[in-house]
Amino acid sequence: MKRLIILLTAACILLLAPIAVAAIKSYEGTGEYIMSDFEDADVARQRARERAEENALDKAGVYLTSFAKAENNNITADEIYAITNNIAAIVGEVDYSEKIYQLTEQSTAIMIVASLTAQIDTDGISAYLKRNDKERAEILDQNRRLKVAAAENDRAVENLKRRYNESTSQTERDNIKSEVAVLDREFAAIQKLREGNKLYFKGDHRAALECYNQSLALNPTFTAYNNRAGVYADMKNFDAALSDYDKAIELEPNNSNCYNNRAAVYRQMKNFDAALADYNKALELDPKNILALGGRGTIYSDLKNYDAALADYNKALKLAPKDATSFNNLGSTYSQLKNYDAALKYLNRALELDPENDTVYVNLGSLYQDMGDNKRALENFNKALEIAPDNVSALNNRGWYFAKQEDFERAIVDYTKAIALDQDFAPAYNNLGAAYYSTGNTRLAILNFSKALELDPNDVAAYQNLGFIYNDLGEYQQAVNDFTRAIELGSVDENCFSGRGLAYSNLENYDASIADYTRAIEINPKNYVTFFGRGLTWHAQKNYDAAVADFTQAIELNPTIASIYLSRGLSNIFLQKYDAAIADYNKVIELAPDTVDAYRGRAICYKKLGDEAKAQADIAKVKELTAQK
Repeated sequence: MKRLIILLTAACILLLAPIAVAAIKSYEGTGEYIMSDFEDADVARQRARERAEENALDKAGVYLTSFAKAENNNITADEIYAITNNIAAIVGEVDYSEKIYQLTEQSTAIMIVASLTAQIDTDGISAYLKRNDKERAEILDQNRRLKVAAAENDRAVENLKRRYNESTSQTERDNIKSEVAVLDREFAAIQKLREGNKLYFKGDHRAALECYNQSLALNPTFTAYNNRAGVYADMKNFDAALSDYDKAIELEPNNSNCYNNRAAVYRQMKNFDAALADYNKALELDPKNILALGGRGTIYSDLKNYDAALADYNKALKLAPKDATSFNNLGSTYSQLKNYDAALKYLNRALELDPENDTVYVNLGSLYQDMGDNKRALENFNKALEIAPDNVSALNNRGWYFAKQEDFERAIVDYTKAIALDQDFAPAYNNLGAAYYSTGNTRLAILNFSKALELDPNDVAAYQNLGFIYNDLGEYQQAVNDFTRAIELGSVDENCFSGRGLAYSNLENYDASIADYTRAIEINPKNYVTFFGRGLTWHAQKNYDAAVADFTQAIELNPTIASIYLSRGLSNIFLQKYDAAIADYNKVIELAPDTVDAYRGRAICYKKLGDEAKAQADIAKVKELTAQK
């Protein structure tokens, strides 16, 4: 059971500090729109409504700016605009009033006045600040694009209306009406985009997806494809996400952030080559793209190219010397390199910049766990969960801590919570399987390891763990299959090779067994269990000298295991080294006095040496112990 692999999860994305005090505020807004007599009345009302909402949000933005400053959060004007657009909710019905104007003898106009109440909750600022750098950049970019698109649409409509009023040609007027109809569809598409963004901000992915679908049906734009791709990615529909990012890139091939987004999807699919190519393209387009540098660094870290990862994180830090994300990423990488002093330095610096960051606490907890400081590890995992109770990595890692303490009940609780929050989080299934196996629940262990593999067919740990279980169940060919798959996927874990060596030995494929045990010893020549296992295989092959040599090496590494002496004693009997065998059996009896086979083996040796009295005494002891059992 101790060989089962449990997985810690580290994070390379940071969050900013949330605001402590929340308030709900309401703001009145009024908007006017002059509708020509040929315009669609419903669209005109929507245009008036949009202006009324903008009027209310301008007032809300003034309040949010002062509120943020009071809470020591330096939020830019663009961020205030993005936040208010995403958190504002219209309360009650929108009131409309109309007034008719005679513009010329040929045309009239109707002024539509919309009045509404918009409500904002300052918790929305906290929700915004809890998002990582990539998400905040996306939100800002989306809102800028919508603002520009809406303004351009509005100007284009006004220009066409002016031309219409000035025109005396019916043909030209008909053409203008057609152009306005196209702009009305574009305006409706923008409104659906805005609605989708609000829903996505609130976490209602399915409703947001429907809005983006409607927007694309009206007007297939870069923003709509990019936003819908983000929803698909969050829903783990990676193929659909890639398809939409491909279309977005076709529309804007020089948009570096879209390459970042697609790279993030490729990373989740473990297509590291494609992810790396996209990050490289993003940096080709924008060498100062901090998100791309950080993203490429995580890919290099995934590929264990730590020097390249550190280089990218340091470049990002030079561009933004107070970027907490880069400090966290550096700390996480140094932790993987077992450079604990450097890891502590950078993670603590990240906390200085952002003292309420749950992600950094998760990484600190993992670091302290590696350093053997269990108390601090638990403190940091608990702190992360105090800040963010739904932090899946914190739950998974605290479960890992409990499992290490053999507190499997609490480990199972944490793993189960993590899975409830993210049903696609493969490491938690693997760890839950290990915890169940440790409590003797083989069925649930296999079920959870299998689920981990369903989510991630390249999960080395899950294959290894299944191999260990099938060995214990006596299903040795299945164990060989699972260990082999783990090795094909790149495992260099000594226990994987020794586990397969054990399975091969039980299948009487001794040459393959010896080869695997030898590979395990090459990886770690200090593991007595591996020498013991190879010794047993040598014995099964009747190569008793080699068996004794391996048993002796195992005893040198750990002289307290009675079964190794017992096995060496038997090999010595076959070598007719009876005195050596007696010495081994004496040691077994010293370590485990009730071992029947030790007395039985020693009796054989005494008989061979002609000491019948001692042989009979040991035979009597065998009968006594057997009767007791």
